[in-house]
Amino acid sequence: MTKRPDSSTLVLGTIAMVLIAIPGAMSLVSSESTRVFIEQIESRPVRDAPELDSVSDLIDSAFWAQVSGSIEDRMALRSNAARIRPILRRDVFNPEWLGVSRNKDVLAGADNWLFYTPSLGSGYTTIEETESTLAQIDMWFETHSDDREVVLFVVPDKATIYPELLGEAARELYESKLDQRELIHRWVAREGDPIPDVITPMRTSADSSPDPIYEPAGSHFNGLGAMVLTEMMVEWAQPGAWDPSFVTRTWEETRVPELARLAWIWDRQDNFYGVEVVRPGITRTLTHVAGETIDGEQTRDAMAKTQGQPARFVSKGDGLIGGRTLVIHDSFVGLYMRPSLSRYFEDVSFVHIDRITPEGLVGALDVYDRVIIECVERLFLGRARRLFVENAPPDLEQIPDLVDRGE
Repeated sequence: MTKRPDSSTLVLGTIAMVLIAIPGAMSLVSSESTRVFIEQIESRPVRDAPELDSVSDLIDSAFWAQVSGSIEDRMALRSNAARIRPILRRDVFNPEWLGVSRNKDVLAGADNWLFYTPSLGSGYTTIEETESTLAQIDMWFETHSDDREVVLFVVPDKATIYPELLGEAARELYESKLDQRELIHRWVAREGDPIPDVITPMRTSADSSPDPIYEPAGSHFNGLGAMVLTEMMVEWAQPGAWDPSFVTRTWEETRVPELARLAWIWDRQDNFYGVEVVRPGITRTLTHVAGETIDGEQTRDAMAKTQGQPARFVSKGDGLIGGRTLVIHDSFVGLYMRPSLSRYFEDVSFVHIDRITPEGLVGALDVYDRVIIECVERLFLGRARRLFVENAPPDLEQIPDLVDRGE
């Protein structure tokens, strides 16, 4: 007599059959517009359905999260729902009537500008701690900068350059830490220090430019602002090397800006254009990014995806700044300045600032001919305490030093 399967076997078998059928079912309800929406508006690839490797996957919460995400990405009405949601929240439920912000990380400003809330004050503690941190950085440079080329650029936040465009709530938060901001601004404004004043040139450029030099609905500067900092880095390394005739407008596109995506304002479309250094006669001989050697130049999309990964660019041609240069940076350089700097320096390596340990920073001074450190204002104090202040608490994630690998 044939043995009948028990109930648990039937349940597992049914689940397995459903999982096998999921990819086909999703293909029936998916649409090309949904894929384009996810890739272009949400700036990520469509999530794939997971493979069922063993029965144990059925009790794995991560497995079911992948199943759920994959189904969500293939629903034909996803893009419509995403666009409707902010309209409902803004015009129907109107959270401002309830005294609730649409997104705690985004605050509205004048002239349709948006501001990133963490850039307005969350990186500051007390005036006493700020004073102590700046004094410790001065001591670090006094100890390590003799006979060594090392410089620190503190990039101002958008609110520092355009305070007149802050909304009421953003201005209140910004001014709550104004004493510490002004202390840092006076500190970088000193003459003759290895910590140049980036704020004054940025403000001068913003006042004279017909276009914004920061993204109105983003948390970074744009290509125009990037060129101000690029010029400062080049001139620090080799005075007189900068040539403004090489600054070129390279691309243009329309998309949903960064902070609009964060606030789910999908119906906002801003115009963007790239500004980079393009130098005739400069040939790239090595492009090494994220552990891989690449033939020729990286595409813009590939560069954006790898902006936080270590990279090294070696070039040849007339007028390049010789020797080995290390740029320790955050997303401001990573997203906007790697191509331009690599067309001025003969051999330049890039490492994200969160990948460098205090010991690695000191070691880099002996390996490279010059070291350029860049950090945005809103994250400056925390990162400075980790890198420059003796006996500072360790970072949450200790990342090995990359200097010995030449990255």
